[in-house]
Amino acid sequence: MDFPVLRPDQFMVMFPSFALMSADCRGGVVQHFDRGIAVVIFTDEANLDDYREKQGLLGPLIRFDSAPQLCMYFDSLPQNVTLVVFDPSAGKPKVFLLADVMSKILESGDD
Repeated sequence: MDFPVLRPDQFMVMFPSFALMSADCRGGVVQHFDRGIAVVIFTDEANLDDYREKQGLLGPLIRFDSAPQLCMYFDSLPQNVTLVVFDPSAGKPKVFLLADVMSKILESGDD
């Protein structure tokens, strides 16, 4: 599956945001794209619930209430995770470079 990687000015991260852990709680849920591996982040609980149901995911939810919390999560990801996909259940996935997302939310100074 391949989708264009969007420029960092084409998104705004909303809080709270959410991620799902794998069923064995060994890591966050990711999606594989032709361009790399993306961590899956949700900005809407309805999209999260829809994705969880469609994918049959049973892992726990992680809630991020601020930019620093989300960046700490991003910083803990394996180095082969280089992309972020936001709200993949909402239609065409919005895929961004992880480094661009981290830079943008850190420079916003949002706590």
